[in-house]
Amino acid sequence: MAGSPSFFQRHGSQIVTTLLLLIVCGLLAALSLRFDYSADWTANNRNSLTPASHSQLASMADPLRFTAFVSQDDGIRREVTAFIERYLRHKDNAVLDFVDPVANPQQARELGISANGEIVIEYQGRRENLLLYQMNEQGVTGALQRLSFGGETSIRFLDGHGERRLDDQELAGYAGISKELRDKGLRVDQLNLAQTPAVPADTSVLVVAGAQSQLLPGEVHVLRDYVARGGNLLWLVDPQQKAGLQPLAEDMDLELLRGTVVYPDYEVIGTGHPAMALIAEYPPTGITTGLLTYTLFPFAGALQTEAAPGDPTANGWRAQPILITPDRSWLDTGSIEGEIEFRSEDGDQRGPLMIGAALERTVAADAQPDETAAEALAAEDRAQRVVVIADSDFMANGYLYNIGNLQLAVNVMQWLAHRDSQLAIVIPPAPDTHIYLPLWASILIGVGFVLVLPVALIGFGVGRWWLRRRR
Repeated sequence: MAGSPSFFQRHGSQIVTTLLLLIVCGLLAALSLRFDYSADWTANNRNSLTPASHSQLASMADPLRFTAFVSQDDGIRREVTAFIERYLRHKDNAVLDFVDPVANPQQARELGISANGEIVIEYQGRRENLLLYQMNEQGVTGALQRLSFGGETSIRFLDGHGERRLDDQELAGYAGISKELRDKGLRVDQLNLAQTPAVPADTSVLVVAGAQSQLLPGEVHVLRDYVARGGNLLWLVDPQQKAGLQPLAEDMDLELLRGTVVYPDYEVIGTGHPAMALIAEYPPTGITTGLLTYTLFPFAGALQTEAAPGDPTANGWRAQPILITPDRSWLDTGSIEGEIEFRSEDGDQRGPLMIGAALERTVAADAQPDETAAEALAAEDRAQRVVVIADSDFMANGYLYNIGNLQLAVNVMQWLAHRDSQLAIVIPPAPDTHIYLPLWASILIGVGFVLVLPVALIGFGVGRWWLRRRR
């Protein structure tokens, strides 16, 4: 009689199946821990960091710390973790900590915590607080920009001659660009030479934007002295409104041309006026880095430099065009109202035309206004930057947020302030957060939901009630 089967013979298949099942479960668990795949299908990839944020993180080599003050059992922690992890994935030495403000009131007071969900971002000993409603890419990346630059950068806009005002919310004002620059850690204010007859020594960039009236001879001397000593300047000059600053243009070996840039095919493009200059392509310069969209310049003029691009002028300037109109444009020296035609006999000039230039030169740290460029270079050298654009409207509130104007304006300011690592760091807004419907569609939806749908539901109910009564 054969012996009885062993335990393994009776249960071997179940044991092997169980072991294989456990191995498969273990492998799946290990796979889920070691690999993470995510996909962002939203328009503009707004659930992922933009290249601008990647660039900002890449410029910050030192450790970065996020400290979120959130109550212990609060769902906000999951929200904060999900968002900040986008930054942690792209920076190895960045960490996120949570602190319960109720359990640690002293720490919360020391860091100025005012609300549950507030986040403290720390970098190189500097810190900035963000409230929960500011926890978006614009808010966080903007804070990183401010923290990454340790020096104080002061941008002063000349005032007192009809220039654009920083507190003007109207279409022609500069309130928009003022806010954008402050959000990027730049100190922005206005300078009236009648009250302060000198450019303060801590001025990083001086802006002369669309002066409408003549500057006094003493004010012109102050500006020329500022540039002669190596000050960085942004000069936005409108056609026919040089405000007595021709000597300043001569100091920079520039010629401001008479006339207004026009586009003959404005109706096809859809700009609405022949004097709306549209720039689509840019020379490869530091300012135009990452600038891939159109920029619009209403009623712009043109300028030209004494020397060829890159060659030094008599005063040591090396000019590089940054804004050039296409061949089909021209500089019209007559009226731009009514029918406009190119007339070479009147002095009109065919494109391409330069409406913006970036100038650089090396000056001595102790340069004096009466020194020649060669004498200034004999001492310790430093870089000086100037940008001249023949239009002050492109940074106004009415045009700043059109296509690429904001990015260009910010890039110009960052370049002039020698913050090259901050160039092209602009967070584009998501394109699908608003729905724009034609009037007929709005009426159709309104009538459908207010009238047709209620009547249909009432009719359906009455119909069902009538059928049941018949039964």
